[in-house]
Amino acid sequence: MSYTNTTTGSEIADLFASQITGKTFVITGPSNGSIGAQTALDFAAHNPARIILLGRSESKVSPVLAAIAALAPSVQTKFVQVDLADLASVRAAAEQIPTGVDVLVNNAGVMALKTYTKTFDGFEAQFGVNFLAHFLLANLLLQQGKLERGSRVVNVTSAAANMEGFREDDWNFSDGETYHPWLAYCQSKAANILFTSSLAEKAKARGVLSFSAHPGLINTTGLADDVSAESFAEAWKLGTERNGGVPPIEVVKSLAAGSATSVRAALDPTLEDESGAYMKDATVVPRESMKEHLTDTDAAAKLWTLAEELVSVKVDF
Repeated sequence: MSYTNTTTGSEIADLFASQITGKTFVITGPSNGSIGAQTALDFAAHNPARIILLGRSESKVSPVLAAIAALAPSVQTKFVQVDLADLASVRAAAEQIPTGVDVLVNNAGVMALKTYTKTFDGFEAQFGVNFLAHFLLANLLLQQGKLERGSRVVNVTSAAANMEGFREDDWNFSDGETYHPWLAYCQSKAANILFTSSLAEKAKARGVLSFSAHPGLINTTGLADDVSAESFAEAWKLGTERNGGVPPIEVVKSLAAGSATSVRAALDPTLEDESGAYMKDATVVPRESMKEHLTDTDAAAKLWTLAEELVSVKVDF
């Protein structure tokens, strides 16, 4: 099959239906109308054993659970409450996830928060929610033996990562003094790409695969509800400046197409030798075409060490 920016997650799920049946999927950020919700529905159509949805608000996830029940009544579903801005909540959520997780999709995120905001544990909110919480969740599931040989971790990222890498000397933006909404968002998404490549290498002996997935520009999910037109214009200007004067080009996608890259990363057996890859439009992006700060193994190692210290988890790979 040839993948394009209009390929839908449902089409890919149909193609790899045998990789869904009887499997267990865990997804963060599955609020109704989100990419996470669409991803869950794509999986649900092909009789997985269980779909476990992690979200902050059960009321926002209930319509998704109802849709899954209507689509596939035999699929076991479970809602797990989690506040990704609180590491204690992430730890509690991990305890509620059963063994035998086949796919973890770290999908939840926040974007371009106007004012400097900290998580409960004192981290810049986008770095904390988009990256650190998911780093902790994945490592806890590995530590607890819930991600086993053949399991996959899909970290949802963004092409915005091209604008800014891991700020190893100022990752917390000097407690707000150097804060920039978009640079903070970009750093968090670059961190997910670096995290993915490190995890793929470290977990290779365990047979656990990892991919980072850029869903594309989808303007109906609610992620950008609090981002003003002026802020988007600033992001466009920043992206152009950091791309040598060439404007960033992102085609607006439907929600159905927005789940495609995560779905293929989660399922396609031919990607087994591509663990650690960054993907967009359901296609692996060659490392040589990526920005250097997204393939910097030294930066990835430093990020991993920092994250282990910040979230107090260390897995013996």
